Amino acid sequence: MYLINMLKFFIGIAFLAIASYQDIREREITAMIWIFMGITSAILLFIAYSQDIFYVITILAIFFLWFLDIEKYEKYLDILSLIILISILFFTKENLVFFVDGILIIFYKYLYNYGILGGKADARAIMAITLLNPFYPELFLNFYANRSIVSIIFPYSLEVLFYAVIINAIVFIIYLFFINIKNGAKFLPKKIFTHIYSNGEWIKYQTPFILSILIAFIISYFFDLFYLF
Repeated sequence: MYLINMLKFFIGIAFLAIASYQDIREREITAMIWIFMGITSAILLFIAYSQDIFYVITILAIFFLWFLDIEKYEKYLDILSLIILISILFFTKENLVFFVDGILIIFYKYLYNYGILGGKADARAIMAITLLNPFYPELFLNFYANRSIVSIIFPYSLEVLFYAVIINAIVFIIYLFFINIKNGAKFLPKKIFTHIYSNGEWIKYQTPFILSILIAFIISYFFDLFYLF
């Protein structure tokens, strides 16, 4: 299990780093990054949790549904996914964590649909992390925690998203403040923390949130919100 956790750590960093580079350079991320990350995650899930194979297949299918052009049938497929997840939980008594993660993948999609997660790539990144680590990682943490209970109450991908929001706010507020002063902004309106001042105009700046997710993913392997649980 240690080797698999190590692989997950470096695989997560590799895919998120490539996506961050694309996000910063091109402001657009190819869907293939998340598709390959999902496939890789599924392979590791099959190896580590073969006893929960039906849940692994189900949450992988739910993840890949979002890459298809099926908006007309999206709600019906979400309902069907929920029915399948509940059925597996009821009839097989499989691990509850995988049920929660299946629900989470649908939940993240709707966070994007309702504009709470600003970019589709941001939502897909968190979904892919949900597949990669359905449980909290214990690779670099020097304590024991009941990961099953914690993963149900506050799933790991939510912790990464929580860290990412904080990191994004702190890093880019500071970045925008200094870059605007450097660019010659003579006054400090509220937009100084959301826009870039260039050639006498204020241009709205969209932060590369994937980079914050990458940093949050790394931090999560060293620092856990649930240290005492």
